[in-house]
Amino acid sequence: MYRVFKTLLLLIFLFVSSAFADGLSSKVNKLIQQNDKWSLYEAAEAYRYGHGAKQDIVEAARLYLRAGEKGNFHAHYDIYTLWDDFEEQYVEPPFSVRQFTISKNIAILNYERLLAKKPNDPELHYRLAILYDPGVGITGKEQNICKMHLKKAARLGHIEAKRLQTQAKEYGF
Repeated sequence: MYRVFKTLLLLIFLFVSSAFADGLSSKVNKLIQQNDKWSLYEAAEAYRYGHGAKQDIVEAARLYLRAGEKGNFHAHYDIYTLWDDFEEQYVEPPFSVRQFTISKNIAILNYERLLAKKPNDPELHYRLAILYDPGVGITGKEQNICKMHLKKAARLGHIEAKRLQTQAKEYGF
């Protein structure tokens, strides 16, 4: 009797889980169908992190590119940050190095414009520090810009910036 009850509970759980996953998946599909810069960005986030869709960084990158083409500069930042994910998973990204560089430059330009309006925004300083990261083969001037933004973000209370700043000091950056 206990086995039958246990099996029945398992079947109910699987059915409910499947229905729930289908519902989430349809929400992501609706976002994609809306085809605007924010809906595509939200769908990309769902694929990147596996929230509402099966985790798939290739599909996330494609959606970030589409959102970026429609004017979402946060998507350009996320294209830049996805590069490491592709390297870690040995997956070929659906964008070229040229597209990657263009996205990085668009993100920098837009974050610097925002920073002119909000000079004490720790998240903007942090994102600019990431974009000027010396691990991507940048010049000495850009390395100094990276340090400046990381230092300012940490001073303004950005937790991840504080952690990175401590880590950078350990490695002599």
